[in-house]
Amino acid sequence: MAGNLVSYFKNIYSRIFSRRRIVPAEVIKPRIAAHRGASGHRPENTMAAFDKGIDLGAEMIELDIQMSKDGKLAVIHDTTLERTSNGRGRVKDHTWEQLSSLDAGSWMAGQYKKERIQSLEAVLDKYLGKAGFLIELKKPSLYPGIEKKLAEVIQSRVSKAETSITVLSFDTKSLKTFHELCPEIPIGVLIRRFPPGLRHRNLINLSKYASYICPKVTLINASAVRKIKAYNLGIMIWPVNDRRTAEKVKGLPIDIIITDYPDLFLNI
Repeated sequence: MAGNLVSYFKNIYSRIFSRRRIVPAEVIKPRIAAHRGASGHRPENTMAAFDKGIDLGAEMIELDIQMSKDGKLAVIHDTTLERTSNGRGRVKDHTWEQLSSLDAGSWMAGQYKKERIQSLEAVLDKYLGKAGFLIELKKPSLYPGIEKKLAEVIQSRVSKAETSITVLSFDTKSLKTFHELCPEIPIGVLIRRFPPGLRHRNLINLSKYASYICPKVTLINASAVRKIKAYNLGIMIWPVNDRRTAEKVKGLPIDIIITDYPDLFLNI
């Protein structure tokens, strides 16, 4: 009888403490992506910003691509040049030679006057193996064939990658086209508003080709997370740029957090 009681309590003790060793999904640490590089500190989408993002501990680099007049993938957020360079006019109306000669850093500070608009190839060649990539197709409808060009660039380099590449866009038509060309690369669908972003039919359709739903951080809460996860989709949120917001989302099972300030998460 005494032996049975000892065995019983040992079993109970083992169950209690083995459960305590299980780490719930809610506390899994999300990956941090430097938004346009560490764009809160250095000129966005430049090598200086990407270097800073990695220095501050970001595991991923988020960047934007447009396409030049002669078919080169240029790392720049806007469809026009004025905001982040000393150029004028639309990116698509300039050759790569013209784009790559522009000053892409002085708008933020004179010390960055040597920063240039980069090609996607140059950025991948420098950082693959050091960081993952989130590559956003910006206004792809302006650039017929940009999906094929992107697929070619990635496929020519992906064997060298030791970490992940994910392609993002608000344009689901473009994402579907890219997915058909390059089905091995994960897709993230950027969403500015709910609904229709969280309607059942929409999530069913997105889950056929997407790996991530990427809502603006102001849309995210525990209910939205549960609904997205129910469709076996990952979640990345943008942009998380202040400590209050970072603390708010800390307990949610987010896969990737995109931020202008990767250092914000050093002590969170």
